[in-house]
Amino acid sequence: MIPSWQRSSQGVPRAEDEIASLKTQLSSISDLQSTRIGEAVAAARDEMAHGLAGRVSMVAELLTEIGGKPENSMLNLAEIQANLEFIGLLRGPEPPDLPTEIEALCERRRLIYDARDVFGDLFDRVREVLEIPEVSVTVVGTVVHDDEVDDETDEEL
Repeated sequence: MIPSWQRSSQGVPRAEDEIASLKTQLSSISDLQSTRIGEAVAAARDEMAHGLAGRVSMVAELLTEIGGKPENSMLNLAEIQANLEFIGLLRGPEPPDLPTEIEALCERRRLIYDARDVFGDLFDRVREVLEIPEVSVTVVGTVVHDDEVDDETDEEL
């Protein structure tokens, strides 16, 4: 028999009431904890998705700004344009003022190299955004191929 001091006012043992109450509280706390964990995981996923979307958007903008192979194209087009202008001067009725032409070509070369540096900076920013490490050729141990040889091979195919 249960002593009277352990009984509730309705005759039910107090320990059992307390155990049931504690079980209910524990269940509620566990549910609350699971809910909070789920919310934290969802928030972290959203934050990661937004961060990745921002990085991808920035890279897309940079790649659009950079284009295909603009560095080589820029240099080739500038060289062709300079050659055509120089040929035009040589064909003209008066001989060209060579010192002036040399000065103009040197200025054009400076602008081309400035554009190449801008391209390099944009490409470096793409590497940073994508977190691509720079690897030197000596570390990898690869052989550097001559682009002209590769181009000739492509044309033969």
